[in-house]
Amino acid sequence: MEKVAPEPTEIEKALLDAVAASHGHFVYESGHHGDLWLDLDGLFVDARRARSWAAASGEAAAQIAGQYGAPLFLLASLECERWSPEGCPLCKSGVALQVAPGATDK
Repeated sequence: MEKVAPEPTEIEKALLDAVAASHGHFVYESGHHGDLWLDLDGLFVDARRARSWAAASGEAAAQIAGQYGAPLFLLASLECERWSPEGCPLCKSGVALQVAPGATDK
């Protein structure tokens, strides 16, 4: 049976909308390569919006605060593939590497 992801909450939608995603071929600071770069600056530009997210996170944490050992959950989750430089299929096929915005070219 195929696993179906739950519909994102309003907070999850707002967080995902605030994050700019670039698709291409990137090298990360770790030296790994991948096909997705997330620019997280948008999360911190609007202080009012960030406060509302923090408040929502606090409310969620308050619901479980009295329950020792209660499971925690992610507000949002994104999956992306990553490879070592040697195992990168794009490198193997000769695709040029893009350095992620703001990163130094090593």
